[in-house]
Amino acid sequence: DYKEKVSASVFVRFPLLDNPLGLKASMVIWTTTPWTMPANVAIALHPDFEYAWVECEGEILFMAKEMLEAVGKVCKKDLSNIIGTCKGKDMEYAECRHPFETIGRKSLVVLADYVTLEAGTGCVHTAPGHGADDFETGVRYNLPIICPVDGSGKLTAEAGADFAGMFVFDANVPIIKYLAGLNRLFGKE
Repeated sequence: DYKEKVSASVFVRFPLLDNPLGLKASMVIWTTTPWTMPANVAIALHPDFEYAWVECEGEILFMAKEMLEAVGKVCKKDLSNIIGTCKGKDMEYAECRHPFETIGRKSLVVLADYVTLEAGTGCVHTAPGHGADDFETGVRYNLPIICPVDGSGKLTAEAGADFAGMFVFDANVPIIKYLAGLNRLFGKE
């Protein structure tokens, strides 16, 4: 069951390890569940959406072209300098580095029709151990199903030593601060 809840939402940089343009860039995801970040194994794109490579303050970012203005407003960044575009399907199987350096895992770029342009960046944080759509995508792409949460709702050591033992919702703020310390946090609201 779902209910209305106020929570932090974050925009997070995932450094791309490879991409069709050969650019050093970061894919920017958006999530309302920062506590699920340790379980990330993929980033979902819509196959038919147009995505943009944008220069911002000396770095190249990747997100849905239609979301640039909204993301720019929330993150207080100028995202108008588009240097290239592509369809989501052109990025399938590209790889990003997980933003938690201690995890040492890659995040695969996958395709999913449930990606929307209603909110966020068009690049969807995917943790198959934390939701039905993510799980189905994980099975389709043969991704690991990671759920670093114990039976009492606390993060396990698999989430990282800094967060082990924290109740999942209590981990949101420490995870946001951790991302900021790694220069992976692009914005929050």
